[in-house]
Amino acid sequence: MVIERIKLKNFKNFENLDLKLGQMNVIVGANASGKTNLIQAIKFVRDIQNYGIENAISLQSGMDFLQNFRYKNKKNTTVSIDFSLSKGMFITFTPYDTAIFNDYKTLNYTIEISVNQNKKYEIENECLTVYSEIREIKSSLFDKPLLEIIDKIDESFLLKKNNYILNNKKGIITADSGIAGDQLNLKLKNEKTIKLSSKDIYFLPYTYNGIENIPENTSSFLEHLKYSFPKLSDIGIYDFDIKKMKNPASIAAKAELEENGENLAIVMKKIFEDKKKFTQFSNLIKDILPFINDIDTENSYDKSISLKVKEIYNPDTTIPGSLLSDGTVSITAILTALYFEDKSLAVFEEPEHGVHPSLIAKLMESFYDASKNKQIIITTHSPEVLKNTAKEDIFLLLRKDNGNATIVKPHKNKMVKSFLKNDLGIDQLFIQNLLES
Repeated sequence: MVIERIKLKNFKNFENLDLKLGQMNVIVGANASGKTNLIQAIKFVRDIQNYGIENAISLQSGMDFLQNFRYKNKKNTTVSIDFSLSKGMFITFTPYDTAIFNDYKTLNYTIEISVNQNKKYEIENECLTVYSEIREIKSSLFDKPLLEIIDKIDESFLLKKNNYILNNKKGIITADSGIAGDQLNLKLKNEKTIKLSSKDIYFLPYTYNGIENIPENTSSFLEHLKYSFPKLSDIGIYDFDIKKMKNPASIAAKAELEENGENLAIVMKKIFEDKKKFTQFSNLIKDILPFINDIDTENSYDKSISLKVKEIYNPDTTIPGSLLSDGTVSITAILTALYFEDKSLAVFEEPEHGVHPSLIAKLMESFYDASKNKQIIITTHSPEVLKNTAKEDIFLLLRKDNGNATIVKPHKNKMVKSFLKNDLGIDQLFIQNLLES
């Protein structure tokens, strides 16, 4: 699951934002420009699914802080996210040694929220749209893993493009399968026609179709679609607290890395118990921090676990986690999130904290390497991060005179282009405030 696009209207300091994302995304901007607010939009949708709309709004400190301050209670707030899907669902075999499957392309989730006269929120509209293609493919390919079938999509034949729409209009939930009636007639590649019942087609890319499991009078349907919507828990949003990561972690803590990293030692213990993962991690961290001779965890008498490190300078001396450098702890947490957390999207807020500038180049190599397998979003103030980022992957957040934020790709700016041609890097332009030209 990858986020292709984010659209925001009157969300925090965004009046109207339309942002297309890639596999690697580095977002830079001045203090209070809106970098964290952009991440909060992703978090808001994730929280609706995980905790319900009421709690999601509360986690944003209420509607007063969810809305754009300039248009408070005057304009609706909208969050819309496009998710790229790489999944297909088998429908049926045909009599002609072919099979029919639904190839899911994009899923859009949009929620529009208003504030009534009693200053209570109302969901004006909530919509989920799945864009898919019904295709015909050689039946022999279904003996192979699904991903291989998706890779061979060029060998398939398009039968029908389809849009499935699930809509929640002020509590009234409706579904439109995109198929008129209960039967679908498909003309195959060999000109033969096959008839399908709409009940045989999974329009949503997971285990069940539509609205049958959504309770009546529900406020938001998203929290009830955890098994037929991309699991937003697959999004990791990390804002590491170095002091907390140095402290021992309770043995009863989660095995999944917390967003502030406070349970890092517990997660590391789990990694070190797997020899293959331990070797992988050791190689990764020694590539960035070659002075590390060994890294491990140890149990304390109070049923807590902490990190410990041995350096090549003093191989007989163990350094406890509380005395480790900020950079060592920060890089350990970043590598753990990049390579050992099962997330399809990983967001890092200012990961350069505590890391010496001389190590940023190596660290960015790790980000790019990990981005082959998961989408990465980074917010940063660091010129060194920009220096080691492909210019096409950099987004600049700007705050207008009225306080609203906008986002641009600086390498497309004519003046920036001329600077780049004269061997000035984006990092230098950022330092000199020339990216905003």
